[in-house]
Amino acid sequence: MYCGDKKYHYSRQKQDCQAWLAEQQLKFSRGQPVTNSDITLLEWLRHFISTYCEGYVRPATLANYELYAEGHIARSNVSGTPISKLSCDHIQLFLNSVRRLDGQGELSQKTIRNMYVYLKSALEQARICGLTNINAAEGVRLKKSEAHKRPLLTDEQIESVLQAAGTHAFAIGLRIQATIGLRTSEVLALRQSSLVSVDGIHCLNIEYAVKREPVAGTSKTKTKTKWILSEPKTAASKALVPIPDFLYQDLMESIKAQEEQSKKCPLYIHDPFICGDPDTGDMISPDRYRSYWIKLREQAGLPKDAVLHCLRHYAASSLIRSGASPVATARILRHAQNSTTLNFYAHENLSGAYEAVKLIDK
Repeated sequence: MYCGDKKYHYSRQKQDCQAWLAEQQLKFSRGQPVTNSDITLLEWLRHFISTYCEGYVRPATLANYELYAEGHIARSNVSGTPISKLSCDHIQLFLNSVRRLDGQGELSQKTIRNMYVYLKSALEQARICGLTNINAAEGVRLKKSEAHKRPLLTDEQIESVLQAAGTHAFAIGLRIQATIGLRTSEVLALRQSSLVSVDGIHCLNIEYAVKREPVAGTSKTKTKTKWILSEPKTAASKALVPIPDFLYQDLMESIKAQEEQSKKCPLYIHDPFICGDPDTGDMISPDRYRSYWIKLREQAGLPKDAVLHCLRHYAASSLIRSGASPVATARILRHAQNSTTLNFYAHENLSGAYEAVKLIDK
């Protein structure tokens, strides 16, 4: 995009000038700003989202980028600062003072870090496009937050929860999560057709996940959302996950109960969700599923910080304790790297460590 200003590049080597000219011509052919260094931060972020993000990042990530730009940055003093005059202090002061949009206190450190990563990526692209000589986000320092460690649930606690769930329609979802560690969004996206057999091995075919999507036509500061089936968290999440025979039997009993319910309800959908609405078999929202978990957690006497994701950690630890290799465990959890499984999911309590040192006697 030519803005009427000339741009020069000096070098002792002709090859350097030719390479620089070729780069500028490539940017010009792609419609990227080359000389408009007066573009403000907010204007550039909007251009960055529409040009470099749409179609290249997940819809949920794109929605977060838009919320950061239109909700937080647009309301700050830094939004009108030209890219060429932006300094590290501008970004640092903004991140130090940013607050929740609803006025209910400060943002979490995780949200601030995600916003920083977004700003750093956008400003790096601005540097590549020649709008600025430096990336103003490079020298920003973020506050360190203490990692919140979730409790490692014991076998007795898991058993008490499953007993409290009984024959409830959502109980099968908890059994799946505690056995093979599926994420909540993945469990709620499973249909009856997701249960398959390959070479005599019963598997769950993970193809989708339940995600929140903005409703078209709403404002970006007060966005209405709806739950839809979307792509899983990562590319590695799409996979066939083998299940043990006892879980297969539980799934077949759950499917049989759904078939009996479908005879009573003419509105029961075809190919219902495994952990779906008891009356219609349709997809339920994660909010409804979590509400059920909270009631169940209180009934079983579990601590308040025991969230649904603890079931995924329990499954990983159970697999490791049972003798599964880190590679196999990472394959079941669908982690791209084995180190993620070992460093964050394979917990060990005191009794587990004691069982390990007892091996010395043998």
